[in-house]
Amino acid sequence: MDERQQQIKEGAGLDESRLNQDFIDLLRKWSTPVLLVGAIIAFSYFGYQRWQQYRISGVDIAFSVYEGVRTSGSPLPSQFTTVSAEYGDVRALGLMADLDAADACMLAVRRGVMPGLIVLGDGTIVFPDGVVPEEDVKTLVDEDDRASFLSQAESLYRSVIERTRDDEAKRLFAVGGAFGLAAVAEARTELDNARALLERAATLAEEGGFDAHVLIARTRIDSLDELAHPPVLYSADTLPTLHPPEPDEPDEPTDVDPADPADAPAQGEPDPAEPGSDPPPPV
Repeated sequence: MDERQQQIKEGAGLDESRLNQDFIDLLRKWSTPVLLVGAIIAFSYFGYQRWQQYRISGVDIAFSVYEGVRTSGSPLPSQFTTVSAEYGDVRALGLMADLDAADACMLAVRRGVMPGLIVLGDGTIVFPDGVVPEEDVKTLVDEDDRASFLSQAESLYRSVIERTRDDEAKRLFAVGGAFGLAAVAEARTELDNARALLERAATLAEEGGFDAHVLIARTRIDSLDELAHPPVLYSADTLPTLHPPEPDEPDEPTDVDPADPADAPAQGEPDPAEPGSDPPPPV
């Protein structure tokens, strides 16, 4: 009891009261700023999550629109350029759409049929929904259309190269643009220009480590001389009319008179033509 009395310190309760008051003053001073900082952090995180969701949904919408155009059967070049204008800032979608627009122009040049049309196996030209175009609808590509499509394709390919030639991550798009420019030069029979563009494509592909594209470029360079003498395509009006061969006349059957004793088998001898009969003995 004496020891416990000795441990009692005079004014200990006042010290504890003073400590509690200091803690209360600390809370009064810093509680509001701490709560504000915590609220700012929470709202920032929430806003960041919402922005990420909005960004991902925007990317999904952009690529769904692009895929809808690309798989529509026979898309128009203008459809791809519209996608590029609206969603060009979504990753590399603008570059992809511009390359597809240029390829659509080159396809029209190669087929000789206007974009947006489909050629069936029998040569019938129809829309993607199978409807045959009216007589006043232009279906074939003339020389003016051909020159216009080649110019559009050239402009689009050059634009892709200009936007990607210094970007290592997008080097493959520059390779595709160089291949496209070479195809335009080949269509114009500018073989020297095509050879230089294919060399450029091979260099870009080699710098990017695309060995397969290097091989394709070298193969196309080796085959350029064959384009100097392209095969001649004749129209149906200039071809001779082929008539089907006449069928062969059947052989006339031999008449056999069953009443003629010379043709009838001898009495007692089996008929060799009768099934189940024994052949005559050799003489």
